[in-house]
Amino acid sequence: MKDSMRYYINDGYRFCSGHRNIVSIHRSSSCVQLVDSVMPAGRPTKYNKAILEKANEYLNGDSEDVVLSAVGLACYLNVTKSTVYLWGDEHKEFSDTLGKVQGLQERQLVNNGVTGDWNSTITKLMLANHGYHEKQDIKQSGELEIKTIERVIVRPENPDS
Repeated sequence: MKDSMRYYINDGYRFCSGHRNIVSIHRSSSCVQLVDSVMPAGRPTKYNKAILEKANEYLNGDSEDVVLSAVGLACYLNVTKSTVYLWGDEHKEFSDTLGKVQGLQERQLVNNGVTGDWNSTITKLMLANHGYHEKQDIKQSGELEIKTIERVIVRPENPDS
């Protein structure tokens, strides 16, 4: 370890200010055992089976949202949008539910956009998040004419006149 790191001893733990590692000191009779462990960062997660069940309720239409979304799911679960995405990365079951929310959102946008029930501009903007793009093919034809301009410097024969 580097000499510039500071160490603190508190309640049998040695804390290193340069790392998140804690070296725990266990004392049993005459031997001292050092065990490396990683100190968890932040507070414990709120995620549990009840959260997953509530997320599935949102998926089944128990919310008042017109269109399902990750933000709507976050509000329904009383967490932030970044928490919803974090849970999706960490828990496969929740990731599946989040994927279904996004799939249903795409379906709602396409169906209601085609029938004209929803504002076409908003629908178009939201469908861009699902990979839909407006594409214009521009073809140019014809010949390209290149003209050369020659620069000629004319100097007077008698500069004093």
